[in-house]
Amino acid sequence: LHHAAELSDIDVSGIRDGWINRVQTKLGPRKVEVLRELLHHPMPDLLGLVGKEHDENAHSDVMRWLLDPAEARTVAGPALLRLASFLDESDRWCALFEEAIAANCLSVRREFTIGREWTNETSLERIDLVVSGPGFLLVIENKLWSPEHENQTEGYWRWLERQSLLRAGIFLSPAGINAGCSSFKSISYMDLLSCLLERRSVGPITLGEKAILSGYVKTLANHVLRAELRAINESEASSEHAQ
Repeated sequence: LHHAAELSDIDVSGIRDGWINRVQTKLGPRKVEVLRELLHHPMPDLLGLVGKEHDENAHSDVMRWLLDPAEARTVAGPALLRLASFLDESDRWCALFEEAIAANCLSVRREFTIGREWTNETSLERIDLVVSGPGFLLVIENKLWSPEHENQTEGYWRWLERQSLLRAGIFLSPAGINAGCSSFKSISYMDLLSCLLERRSVGPITLGEKAILSGYVKTLANHVLRAELRAINESEASSEHAQ
């Protein structure tokens, strides 16, 4: 029994270290420190507070706010530029994002219904998030716990291909699983978190943005990225105890 207990401790420690390494590799040391700061902020778990922690639409609503430069003035711009790094022609995307933000004409919309926005379309499919501006169109399909249904991304891509501008699709899920359409870029919630922490790694943000971001980070830590972010908290506690 004694040896079994020792083996259990080694396994748990090894698993925790593996998660810590994964998070540190994904975020880098500066963002990990910012993440810890946000986890210690007094703002409560934003979506857990209202019982929406597993509601895909609620997550998309928060993402829309954090990615909209008109709302999250210091978080959204750097987050969008980091998001562009996952796309083909990332430099071109960054340039168009920066121009649109400077001209105050970048739009982030929720529940975008194709057939109601484009007169030559009849589809009533609704896209979770659409980021658009002069010369570009980026769609984001968010799948929290549900699978893609009825070849959604294939249909979205057929529509995107007909648009005469720079276009791309992102398929977001907790683990970064592949979309049904290979033209969509798949990213994980940890990738998204890295984008949202981009500004926080280089300077301060407004109090309102910090509260919303902290509350959402706690939602992710409690319900979506539990193993990854718990490991970060535990590693900090172990470090403090050792001191």
